[in-house]
Amino acid sequence: MKKLMNEVLPSDILKPSLMLFTKCCTFCFFILSIFISSSVVFAATIFVPGDYATIQEALDAAVSGDIVLVADGTYSGNILFPGNKTNITLISVHGPDSTVIEGAPPEGAPEGDPSGSVVTFSADNSSILEGFTITNGSTSGNGGGIRIGTNSSPTITNCIITNNSASSGGGITVGSTASPNITNCTITNNEASLRGGGIIIADSSTPFIDNCIISHNLAPFGAGISCGISSAPFITNSTF
Repeated sequence: MKKLMNEVLPSDILKPSLMLFTKCCTFCFFILSIFISSSVVFAATIFVPGDYATIQEALDAAVSGDIVLVADGTYSGNILFPGNKTNITLISVHGPDSTVIEGAPPEGAPEGDPSGSVVTFSADNSSILEGFTITNGSTSGNGGGIRIGTNSSPTITNCIITNNSASSGGGITVGSTASPNITNCTITNNEASLRGGGIIIADSSTPFIDNCIISHNLAPFGAGISCGISSAPFITNSTF
């Protein structure tokens, strides 16, 4: 099309808009690339004992999204999933037959003192625990083996929880309004002096328990599982 003097063609109007659109797209792509790169950079695998001698040191150093990979062995001392890091994966290399977390009293405690809960998930935590034997926990409170905090939704899978004791929840205590996933676990030979030798499920909590074996646990009430008011556990493919 021939352009007359001082005539404005439609293409002349569109050119600035097209240039602006191209620049905006380039900028958005640049920001997206930074975001993706940052996600890759900040997700890390931490090795125990390669990077840190203890599991707790590794958990303390981790950030949300990190993986803590634990080599074969027996690790003495209780562990805590920190409340400000809600999504850490703690996993063993070769599973629960090769990797043990064993409860132990704090350093300097008198001989015979209870060791406390072996594994504790802080409130509002959604971390993953996979492939460990959890043993030798003892507490006058709740959760000798594993204590799951209020409103937490961790995943506990492929674990053996055995030979732990507590007032309630010898093996596992599920805190109020918590919704953990407990799958492919064996919960055996735990004891509670009050309720829930294997598991105690607190009020208004909704755990999902699948493909588990819950056996040889002792308690005056609810030797296998004790359920609180308005709790709604979903249990499938499991053996008592």
